[in-house]
Amino acid sequence: MALIQALVVFLQLLAASNAINNTLNPSCKSKCGNVEIPYPFGIGEGCHMQEHGDFRVFCNESSSPPKPTIPSNPPLEITKIDLLEGFLHVKVPVSYQCVSETGETTTKIFNYDFTGLPYSISLFGNLFTVVGCDTLGVLNFDGGSFGCLASCTKSTQQPETGCDGLGCCRVRIPDTLGRISVSISSLSNYSQFTGLSRCGAAFFMDGDSYDLGESILLNTTTVAAKDMTVRLEWSVDDKTCEKSRRKSACGSLYSQCSDSFRRAGYLCRCAVGFSGNAYIEGGCSAISTNSDRTYVRTSFLGLENMYPIWRIIGVSVLGLLLILSCAIFFLVHQRRKIVKQRKRAAELKAKLFKQNGGVALQELISSTPGSAFKIFSEAELVRATQGFKETHVLGRGGHGVVFKGELDSGLTVAIKKSRAMNERESKEFAREMAILSQINHVNVVKILGCCLDVEIPMLVYEFIPGGTLFRFIHGSGDGLSSTGKAENALSALLRIAREVAEALAYLHSYASPPIFHKDVKTSNVLLDGSLRAKIADFGASAVVAADQAEVATVVQGTCGYLDPEYLQTFQFTEKSDVYSFGVVLVEMITRRKPFQVEDEDDFKGLAASFSARQRSGRLDEMLDPLLVGETEKKKKIAEVAELACRCLNARGVERPSMKQVAVALQRIEGSGDEISGLVCDSLQEEEESLRSGGISAQGIIDCNASSSGYSGATVCTSLVAR
Repeated sequence: MALIQALVVFLQLLAASNAINNTLNPSCKSKCGNVEIPYPFGIGEGCHMQEHGDFRVFCNESSSPPKPTIPSNPPLEITKIDLLEGFLHVKVPVSYQCVSETGETTTKIFNYDFTGLPYSISLFGNLFTVVGCDTLGVLNFDGGSFGCLASCTKSTQQPETGCDGLGCCRVRIPDTLGRISVSISSLSNYSQFTGLSRCGAAFFMDGDSYDLGESILLNTTTVAAKDMTVRLEWSVDDKTCEKSRRKSACGSLYSQCSDSFRRAGYLCRCAVGFSGNAYIEGGCSAISTNSDRTYVRTSFLGLENMYPIWRIIGVSVLGLLLILSCAIFFLVHQRRKIVKQRKRAAELKAKLFKQNGGVALQELISSTPGSAFKIFSEAELVRATQGFKETHVLGRGGHGVVFKGELDSGLTVAIKKSRAMNERESKEFAREMAILSQINHVNVVKILGCCLDVEIPMLVYEFIPGGTLFRFIHGSGDGLSSTGKAENALSALLRIAREVAEALAYLHSYASPPIFHKDVKTSNVLLDGSLRAKIADFGASAVVAADQAEVATVVQGTCGYLDPEYLQTFQFTEKSDVYSFGVVLVEMITRRKPFQVEDEDDFKGLAASFSARQRSGRLDEMLDPLLVGETEKKKKIAEVAELACRCLNARGVERPSMKQVAVALQRIEGSGDEISGLVCDSLQEEEESLRSGGISAQGIIDCNASSSGYSGATVCTSLVAR
């Protein structure tokens, strides 16, 4: 015990010379108003980190008390900086829209851009919230969008405290966001219920910090709201914290870096037994005891009368002996512990393998001659992705991440790894594996195997190098724009559309049993190096009996692609896939996203806006200029538009089957003969009839357009009022 006390005193004496400091130098301001500003943040030139990220803070002295802000677009006020967890708490304004009884619209939209800054809106704790009666709030970001629809019954007013689905809806964001735009609209222009608010609002908020009733108030035609507190995540640089530089990456002697959990870069923390600011030299100091106990410890060994050099030598020798003894004991203990851990790990892997159906799957593979399906070990997939490094990420979905990997054989694959999986999602995983393993079609992504010796099973797919159809249509560089002439662009799109239609027709009519995809969208269509289309993401799919025409299910899918008849009846049919494919056709010839608002007609959605312009003879306003070429090409585009209109018919029985759609596209692509009987005249009246026939979506609508078709199915759940 005496040796331990002496060693503690020695460490305290060595650390005492480094006083805790929170700024880069004493001349830098450490506070702005009531907010502490620790380094790497700083106010003024030379007081903040800049070589590994822009950590400037501006202090507005004109307000009382002074308010610190970050140089975002728009600037946001800081309320708290958390060095340990990497959070930055800021205030953000509320976006809103009001419509007067005379039809005059007042809109205030706040978009956010953290490009070039080490910040992003955190998925942890933050909620995207929409308040109002018949108010649709959509959040668009790079690669997708999501949002929710808040509506009221005739007797419902704005919620006074929480957000339970009536007059208010909220949804957690799917991932950290860096550049976003907000849009607000109303299906009935706020005129559905007399006497209720004619306003809607959409905003971020920290779900644990605010009472909604005290923060926002919607009157008949006005909005009164406080700024909402939101968590931003921050990290240093855009590099990961490698083992070789864990100590040198941070400023303090007693510190170490660790990779940020949710975004690129790293954070610094003081080592165990030390506290302070790990980003500056001398920022970490030992956690000290009181002076009386320190005196007892030093006098216990009788060292107080020695010269300082002998004190240090004596304590050092004793400390080294103690450390050596502890090291030997630790190594022996650690070796035994490692042996036990390896044994437990092997037992756990065997248990998980059996629990996830590995034994039965092995028997099935061995009984199927020529089966190429393989069961991979976790170690193989870890090697293939270099430990699932961030640089190997192909895309992120609502429930998982897809990594690019290279197997020991040299084959490049895509590996789907879920973040978490409850009982329902586990069944979806098993269904997706079962569906894909029995599909053999050139335009459907092929599953190569799975990994079952982990808590959450992983799927291994063939790697499709060309990215998604979504990126091909809406991206730049090597996307649709690079095809050059209208003839080449139209030819490529017609071929891709035909291949997708043929794959869906195969699933509906030739697969045994038939398969409904249930999430047809451009981000779930992959393109190989020759621009051959391959349908992916069967996490939401349904296998139906041969005599079964529809499937009763909770509404799920992706906003903008959902069949309105499905939203009303909860019955998914093969014609629901046809409707979603119709939206894909419109997206291809207009190069507009389903929720990309460009004018007042687009507030109803891409499908409704397209049908309205088709009927009024203004279709040229929406067509992509790249596709408008000679007369023959215009004729083909018109035929595709008519076919899309037929697919978007509000009544499923009047839509063509996918086999008919595939034949029609083959005819357009080949001969260019006109297709008769494809009209849009009755679509608007029927669609509005369906919208007013009970579709009062209340609750969560999570609409995230995944950036990779391998990712888990995006869920758009609508809790419809009974």
